Amino acid sequence: MALRKKPLVAVVHSASSKSTSAGEDLAIYLGVCLQLGGYSDVRIVGFDGAKRTPRSSNKADGGADDVGGVPPRQRQQRKQSGRFLVVPYAGDKPKYPNHAECFRDTWESLSKCNVILICVDPADTSACALALSSAVERGSDKAIISFDLGIKNHMAVEEHLGNHNLVFLGGAVGISVARSPVDGHLRCLGGGSLVLERLSKQQSKRGVKFVNLLRSGGIPVLHCKNVRSYTHGVVIFNTVHAPAALAGGSLRDLVRDRHARLLWAAMIREGLQALTLAARGGDWRAANPCCGVTLPQLELFLCLPTFLFSLVSGLLLRFPPMLAPAMQADLADGRDTSVAWTLEEIVRIADKHKGSAPACGAVLSAVKKCVSEGDGVPSTRPRDLPFVSELLSGGSDSSRALNRKLALWCGCAALGTTALGLMGGAWLAAGGVMFAIFLTFVKFAVLGDVVP
Repeated sequence: MALRKKPLVAVVHSASSKSTSAGEDLAIYLGVCLQLGGYSDVRIVGFDGAKRTPRSSNKADGGADDVGGVPPRQRQQRKQSGRFLVVPYAGDKPKYPNHAECFRDTWESLSKCNVILICVDPADTSACALALSSAVERGSDKAIISFDLGIKNHMAVEEHLGNHNLVFLGGAVGISVARSPVDGHLRCLGGGSLVLERLSKQQSKRGVKFVNLLRSGGIPVLHCKNVRSYTHGVVIFNTVHAPAALAGGSLRDLVRDRHARLLWAAMIREGLQALTLAARGGDWRAANPCCGVTLPQLELFLCLPTFLFSLVSGLLLRFPPMLAPAMQADLADGRDTSVAWTLEEIVRIADKHKGSAPACGAVLSAVKKCVSEGDGVPSTRPRDLPFVSELLSGGSDSSRALNRKLALWCGCAALGTTALGLMGGAWLAAGGVMFAIFLTFVKFAVLGDVVP
């Protein structure tokens, strides 16, 4: 009996990016996860954005010979790992893919692929879409999914490929991928999910099999009507990568520092305020596919005292130990980093609509200065950044709102305990009341729909 042929999936990344290695790492991570799912043959294909032409490469097992433009440090990591070594989304141990079903391939292989995932840098999106328009046959039974690493770059892909009668879906990436400094394996930085646009009625019959194929990689997939609210939310959530890149060390160590958490909270607030101004009174909000709470709720959590934050941080922000965002590796390798489509975009929106983003601006300036000097990671703590200490000394609106709620509920708990003591109530009853008050505080003060 003949074996059923697996569908071919291509993941396209920027092969010679001068900005960041995040797109290539994401492409490898998605490709390996899909192959490990057992339903796909995967090809990792590079697009040379510098020359605005496709990049051909020999088959490889994740070594350095076929990767032009990859810095020596990352080459060494890949030599150590030998292949694409990945920790699956729900796993805890690195796994190797089947080399016969997951390898780098040439641009010409795209014509044979059933699904094409685009993970290129925003600066390469239009050129990559133009090259794909001539490489992909019109009217064929294929799907193109454009994962937007910026804010609205998937629209450029749709502009070039929307008339090809293919299944086209825009997407947002609510996961971040980083390389281990020990053996070079790739791992997801915490939770999060992928986001896809909903299939239209015309595409539902053709497209559902491609969506199911993407789900086989084990990464959660959300569906939405408009992906732009999620791409904005991802950009705002990932503002924490810049302070982590400047400070050195892991993300887990960074969020243990109260100054770092307050800085991140201020950057989230500035991003949300910029989008509120851009909406011009409309009911439009950024969605957060990166963790289990909304961005305003996350800001409230970040403003908690350290001993309270440590109780919930393991559930909300599952940052693995020793892993830092790709931006830190970009600084160490002398790249320009991804601030052009993250922090700089927030500052641009705020300036355009006559708002202010002093925290994002201060961190952006520090990253740009570090890139221009080319000295690698400066190991600058958030409290040592210019203007940040003055900015955080007064607190934010959300921190003041949270302090008021804490004072209110702590006062109620104290009065309740005192009343029970005066009436001779049992300590068990007092403990029950305190636990009920704590649950009520968690529900209304933190998890409730609070937008200060």
